Amino acid sequence: MLHFGMTGSLSYRRNGARLPPYTRLLIDFGRNRRLAYVDPRKLGRIALAGSPRRFVEAHRLGPDALALDMAGFGKLVAAKRGAIKSWLMDQHAIAGIGNVYADEILFQAGIHPRRSASALDRRELSRLFTKLQKVLRKAIAARADPARMPKSFLLPRRRRGALCPRCRGRVKACPQLAD
Repeated sequence: MLHFGMTGSLSYRRNGARLPPYTRLLIDFGRNRRLAYVDPRKLGRIALAGSPRRFVEAHRLGPDALALDMAGFGKLVAAKRGAIKSWLMDQHAIAGIGNVYADEILFQAGIHPRRSASALDRRELSRLFTKLQKVLRKAIAARADPARMPKSFLLPRRRRGALCPRCRGRVKACPQLAD
């Protein structure tokens, strides 16, 4: 099991090639190849798991965000109180969404991160679910590379002072919600 934290990644390369800085694990393969687990901020984790199902059960992870349908998503949200961003990032409620993607999903859906999950109406829930699916699928297709994300995404400009892709205003960080 690999958890990348906020800045972790994998680097597959030839033996003898210079290792990336902050390599935390190195696996040598045949055919002169190796895989480096890179984690600059030491926020990630590595663990061995007997099976994915047992790992999910042992850690009480919620359903995979991309495995949900609208009905299941709606039921999960309806049972929660508190801020929608916190709920999106709660791996026990729904697995697979971290801080960066929660921000992008909410930005795309036009929903404030502090908005109460229980206060969302049916239309907002539908929009949130649709944007969640879109954002995660686009991130997978782009291999999580912000430079390969659509121009309408906040993610490539997710820093204070950058231009908002929607209104062209300056991006600000909310102190209570910043990384």
